[in-house]
Amino acid sequence: MDELLQRMIDALLELIEQGEEIPEEVLEEVTAILVARMQQITSERSTAGSTGAAPSSPGEIPQADYPSSNVFGFNYDPASQTMKVKFMGKDKADAGPVYEYAGVGKNTFDVIRRGSVAPRTSGKNRWHTWRKNQAPSHGASVYALLREGGHPYQRVS
Repeated sequence: MDELLQRMIDALLELIEQGEEIPEEVLEEVTAILVARMQQITSERSTAGSTGAAPSSPGEIPQADYPSSNVFGFNYDPASQTMKVKFMGKDKADAGPVYEYAGVGKNTFDVIRRGSVAPRTSGKNRWHTWRKNQAPSHGASVYALLREGGHPYQRVS
């Protein structure tokens, strides 16, 4: 099921990149499938216990569960629906800037936490190697769901 969902996402991203317009009914159907799967995963995790990135204190930003070339870590406040993302630093991984994104729903956070959006390119930097269409990718997930998703953001440190 997850592989099929990833293929659907990849196909839609490719069509969007090519400038194709996706019919509204297709987007609604894909959204319904993705939301149902995210709810299923959330339900499974809440019963089994979550291992995703979670702050031990409100201001702390823990390192992400998966290696990333771009994202050091993140935390989420469900009460205010804000997500803070700490990016990799220039010289030291945990010394990058922190941005706060507003209006982030729990499902969006869960997708980012799992790194479910695959990168559109392949490459590497000093922090990590990434491959086109291979998840998990926190960087691709943050970019696709927060930046391209239109969430207001501001640099906080």
